[in-house]
Amino acid sequence: HRTFADLLGLLGVDAGTAEADACQFEHHVSSETLEHLRLFLEFLRESPEGRQSLEDFREFRRRRG
Repeated sequence: HRTFADLLGLLGVDAGTAEADACQFEHHVSSETLEHLRLFLEFLRESPEGRQSLEDFREFRRRRG
C-alpha cells in the first residue's frame, strides 16, 4: 500500500486520492510488479538521475497546468 501511495504522491496526486487509489492497486498487482515499483521509487529518491528526472517531471507538470 505504502509503495503505491508514495509513487502517486511523487507524481503529484492529492494525498487523499493517492491513499484511496493505493488501496485499489494493492489488491490487483503481483508481488513482482510491486517489487519493481518499490525499486523504481528507490531510484527516484536515491540516485542523482532519478531525482533529476523527478524534478523534470514536476516542472513538466507545472508547465502543462
